[in-house]
Amino acid sequence: MSIFNLRREQPVALRSLDFRAITTRTYGGLVLEMGDAQQHGSFEAFARHIRAAELKAVWNEGKRQLDVAYRSGGDSWRRASPPTSSSPATSAISRSSPAHQERAIPYRRLNGAWPYLPAGLERDTSWAQQGTTGRLEKNGAVLVTERGSKAY
Repeated sequence: MSIFNLRREQPVALRSLDFRAITTRTYGGLVLEMGDAQQHGSFEAFARHIRAAELKAVWNEGKRQLDVAYRSGGDSWRRASPPTSSSPATSAISRSSPAHQERAIPYRRLNGAWPYLPAGLERDTSWAQQGTTGRLEKNGAVLVTERGSKAY
């Protein structure tokens, strides 16, 4: 696989490059979607499914962010982000503050909803939950504990 942000037949003269734009508005990415024979029937059917997917990336100058939308089958994924990983907002993603997280990725949605577990719920499988909410519910069972204490 090869990814190019700018590829031309002839090299670009260095004097003609807008380095400010390159360092503040350059972006790239990829989508990785997987499937199996049970979902798609064959590799050819999966390839048709992938060709039908839609990917849109639009630079929002007013917000200085990249708005990305991906639609595949009946699912949609949307997110926004600053253009470069070296920006203070993006490097802040490793910080624990939710405010820093929102500056790094102002929004992210899977089928219109927040794609992560709610605060206090750390794991939610088909048969169990783990969290610190003080109340875990799964398959009709309820576990009430002290809020803030980890329970499973």
